[in-house]
Amino acid sequence: MRSLKILFLGGAVPDDIMEKIANNEKTQPQIAAHKLNWNIIKGVESCFGKPIDIISSIPISDYPNYPKIFIGYRTWIRFKKSQIYSMPFINVIVLKHITRFLSSLILVSIWLVKHRNYTKPQVLIYPMYSPYVLATLIATFILGGKAILIIPDLPKYMDMSKQKSLIKRILKPLDIYIMNKLVNKMSGVIVLTRYIAEDIIKSKVPFIVMEGIVPVKYNVDRQDLGQTGIKTKKIILYAGGLIEEYGVKMLIDAFALIKDEDYRLWLFGRGELEELIKHASQKDHRIKYWGIVSNTELTNKQLQSTVLVNLKLSKSSFTKYSFPSKILEYMVSGHPVITTKLLGIPEEYFQYLFVLHNETPEELAKLLIKVCSMDTNALSKFGKQAKEFVYNNKNYYIQGKRIYDFLKTL
Repeated sequence: MRSLKILFLGGAVPDDIMEKIANNEKTQPQIAAHKLNWNIIKGVESCFGKPIDIISSIPISDYPNYPKIFIGYRTWIRFKKSQIYSMPFINVIVLKHITRFLSSLILVSIWLVKHRNYTKPQVLIYPMYSPYVLATLIATFILGGKAILIIPDLPKYMDMSKQKSLIKRILKPLDIYIMNKLVNKMSGVIVLTRYIAEDIIKSKVPFIVMEGIVPVKYNVDRQDLGQTGIKTKKIILYAGGLIEEYGVKMLIDAFALIKDEDYRLWLFGRGELEELIKHASQKDHRIKYWGIVSNTELTNKQLQSTVLVNLKLSKSSFTKYSFPSKILEYMVSGHPVITTKLLGIPEEYFQYLFVLHNETPEELAKLLIKVCSMDTNALSKFGKQAKEFVYNNKNYYIQGKRIYDFLKTL
């Protein structure tokens, strides 16, 4: 009998497919989750020594926010003997859950039967999504194996939009109740903040805390803005969901208090504040709304910036259950980062970040001016220290080994 065999069940798709999805989405595409998917997979594979198996469902919003209703079965080849199996489903609310559950149950069961000669077949699930979790628990209960869940956020906080349909408002509490029960049936859990484990794990389910994971090395460095023709500009960049709880309105209001013509505000993403942002950009030529761009273009824009901002409001209850992956992405750019002091961010990070303690437009404007007025060499040194901290401590070799060692204990 052979020992450990790993299946990843989630939303991992090739980069080019994710880019096509982003171009067709009317809501904020799941870019951060896409990156986390692949960093986890590559991290585990780096320790496992060979590709792990992947069953995936393309990460799209419900029709009509994504224009396709019927999503068919397909595969993508990764390596010589490694493929991504993409499950079929109906992209309509309620039916989406049911068809993803059935597809997951069938495909996971087939995988377990195919690998029944292994003593430790394990299914690593990301994200915390009830069709995946329920299907895996049923399949492993009948056919053997372990179900391990990665929890980046709690379900009640995964959709912060205020524009939810009536069906979602009715069914969401039921889904949350079911998920809280299912979590305590898992063989193991990986959480991004300790508060998740403290608040929802009621049994003796083994768990580890892993707040984030980044590639081993980005081949990018801080650009000389003198080569871009914008050397004198002080560029403040925000990328992510455009909703009030993420501090976007506070950022717009703070920028309006800065009268210096050399300042620029660049905003990327989608969300319910799009119209407010477009209106602000019409009134103030210094504000630029880019919408959704490719990951390559966003990285280039980050490299042109003076400071990057992540401003989720600490008073929002969801922040203790979430480590903002955007923080890691910003830090590895080598540029200074301004953030609010969220409970979900471990204390060790804050020495590498500029922290907004009083979350008001006035205090944010002061901090933006303070950071943007600093000597460029000092800013560069600060950013590089943050980048090295992340690379040396949160790369997917290190975090992947933590996950792999955890899996071996189950």
